[in-house]
Amino acid sequence: MQLSTRDGIACDYCGTTHKIDFDYYSFDMRSVEIHNNMRPSIESILMSDTVHSYDICPSCFQDFKKLIVSNNNSPKNMMCDFSGEIVREWYYYVVVAKISVKFTGAICTCVKCKNKTYNTKMACTSCGGNDFIATPQVNTTKRFLEANMSNKFFDTFTDKIKSVRKIAGEWSTNST
Repeated sequence: MQLSTRDGIACDYCGTTHKIDFDYYSFDMRSVEIHNNMRPSIESILMSDTVHSYDICPSCFQDFKKLIVSNNNSPKNMMCDFSGEIVREWYYYVVVAKISVKFTGAICTCVKCKNKTYNTKMACTSCGGNDFIATPQVNTTKRFLEANMSNKFFDTFTDKIKSVRKIAGEWSTNST
């Protein structure tokens, strides 16, 4: 989740904050219903709306990746890539995007007069203001990973996220 200061993220799963230059993974989830033991095409799933989106740090992503690898035994039935359980009625299709954010060397804009500068350690040369907003360089790999998540695993996953957010309390903005 984007920090209220807009200069970093907090992992929705563990609460760790990352600022300045960092990578994170956006888990965009689409609800999918299985009809007659068949799921819709990937194209139709990807055209459907994202119903949940969570920002995950590299450490938590590596843990999820290990779960997916350990459960990848290609059964004939639809299964949850995170838990290995068979999915029968509906599940979440998770599209993971990898996002790299770099604030180092970013152009900053004076909040007061909109003058652009690289040096935020000194007052703005145009108006003397000291408040600057940095515009980071952002690189996104949109379909970095795709996986199936069962409703049961989703409930466990979101319960953990709710408890982390409750403890953190300060997170008030939504990531985009």
